[in-house]
Amino acid sequence: MLLQLKMKNYRSYKNETVFSMEANSYAHKPDNVFEVGKEKQQFRILNSAIIYGANASGKSNVIRALFEVLSFIVFKPKVDEPVRLYEPFLFDIDQKEQPCEFELVFLDKNAIKYHYKFSILKDQVLSEELNYYPKGKITKVFTREPYKAKNRVQSGFLGDSFKNKEINVFGNQLILSKFGDDEPHELLTEVFLYFKSYEVINATNAIHKDFYDKKVSGVLFINDHLKRR
Repeated sequence: MLLQLKMKNYRSYKNETVFSMEANSYAHKPDNVFEVGKEKQQFRILNSAIIYGANASGKSNVIRALFEVLSFIVFKPKVDEPVRLYEPFLFDIDQKEQPCEFELVFLDKNAIKYHYKFSILKDQVLSEELNYYPKGKITKVFTREPYKAKNRVQSGFLGDSFKNKEINVFGNQLILSKFGDDEPHELLTEVFLYFKSYEVINATNAIHKDFYDKKVSGVLFINDHLKRR
């Protein structure tokens, strides 16, 4: 379950912005809070959250960011294709050529916390890192090597717990994406499937609407009950 989305230099968000599903100490709506985990690793999480604000204040861009991050993980671009997720803040001349940065904090089915982050340019993944906390202590899952502009293929390494295995990937793709098709791994494939299981629907965006129009059409096509209705 998602605990936190953090982004910087993405569309209307120039500065670091955090969307959190963790409950604070207030008890105004106790029915909207549940707890998971044990002892030192216990988390208070919201059942639901609402983003509100004026028109054109950036509400949809939070949803769009999550949708595009998940799409980037699950549907990796082909070699040398631009990264669709790269949409920097354009109203500052110093920012529009800077990386977009994203972080996700989440819990797996055993309430173990993970922290995943990466930064991108037009067709480059500049940095990428995944850590988790199996016993409340940070443990590296993998880290991407600094981007080498002359190399089409970039590298990263799994952590000590995974024998520091080297992983190679095209410069415009995430290391995590490899573990969904051509690089099976007991832990990382589960992380990939976790992100693949998410449904993010933003009907105000033409790309998202087209995506879900096709998805709903596919469900209707194979479901006789829905077709009859």
